[in-house]
Amino acid sequence: MDQDEVRAHVRRTALRAGAVVVAAGLVLGACTGPQDDRTGVASTAPPATATSGSGATSGDAQTDAPAPAPAPDLPTEPSTSKDAPEPLDPVERKTAKPVPIDKEAKVAKGVLARIVEVDEVDGEASLPGEIAGDALRVTVSITNDRDEALDLTSAIVNLFHGADDTPATTLSGPGAEPFPTTVAAGEKASGTYVFRVVERDVPVHVEVDVAADLTVVAFEGDA
Repeated sequence: MDQDEVRAHVRRTALRAGAVVVAAGLVLGACTGPQDDRTGVASTAPPATATSGSGATSGDAQTDAPAPAPAPDLPTEPSTSKDAPEPLDPVERKTAKPVPIDKEAKVAKGVLARIVEVDEVDGEASLPGEIAGDALRVTVSITNDRDEALDLTSAIVNLFHGADDTPATTLSGPGAEPFPTTVAAGEKASGTYVFRVVERDVPVHVEVDVAADLTVVAFEGDA
């Protein structure tokens, strides 16, 4: 083969190689999709994601939610005695000197108390804690010589008996009738109370407390 034939053979080989390269490039371009016009390289940018301002997903909303506020600090030390209210001083009540059981006692100016009657009865029990049996029924009257009505809603009568002034418990009957709520000016009101007293012919001490701002009066004698 002379030199001209050699040169022709080389040119044909080069043309075939170039055609192969071009064909390979076309196939590669079809497989990789659209290319960037500026660079000739296939676009590889990641897909856009939704933001919290334009249709964010529930997962994004939970991520963007503010964290809960911390719990307030609670006191760990108990309150001191300085915080507790001071106890009130007991109210001193004035109690008059006892008078004989058949005499009047002055509760206040224009207000008198008197034991009208003391009877031995068979006490009746109808409330919890009451025990029926021998009892004394005491009737007390309150005279109001003031110019205005006297409030008796808090009036109470207590009885103590024996040498040791043992407190007697009250019973429901027979014939028990507390004071009315008021006694009019210039009028008299009475109340009847039954006390459980087992012993007979013993000294008794009866206290009549008409109101918290008035003197407590007392009566003594043998029942």
